[in-house]
Amino acid sequence: MDIEGDIDKLIRTDEFGVDAIYVDPDGVRRAIRVIFDRSYQNTDVNGANVANVNTQATAKTSDVPNVNSTALLIIDGVTYKIYEGAFDGWGLTILSLTKD
Repeated sequence: MDIEGDIDKLIRTDEFGVDAIYVDPDGVRRAIRVIFDRSYQNTDVNGANVANVNTQATAKTSDVPNVNSTALLIIDGVTYKIYEGAFDGWGLTILSLTKD
C-alpha cells in the first residue's frame, strides 16, 4: 500500500489542498500543501449557546518537522499560530490553528 502517494493525491490543490507556507520553530520557511478547514461549532453551556470556529489544517507529517507551539502557518496571506500538532500515525498531522 502506497500511503505516501495516496496522501499526495489527497492534498493536491485541484482536489482539497491549498498552498501554504510552514514556518518551523527555527524560522525556516517552506512551501507546503494542506487541507484547510474552518468548522463552525455551536455548544450548549449551562443553557447558553456558545459559538466557536475551529480552524485547523491537515498536512503531511514529513512537511511539518519539529512542529510545536512556536511554528506558524501562512495561508492566503493570513498568519496562524500552530498551538497543537496531532500526528495520526499514518503520515498526516492535524494542525490546530489560531490567528497570530
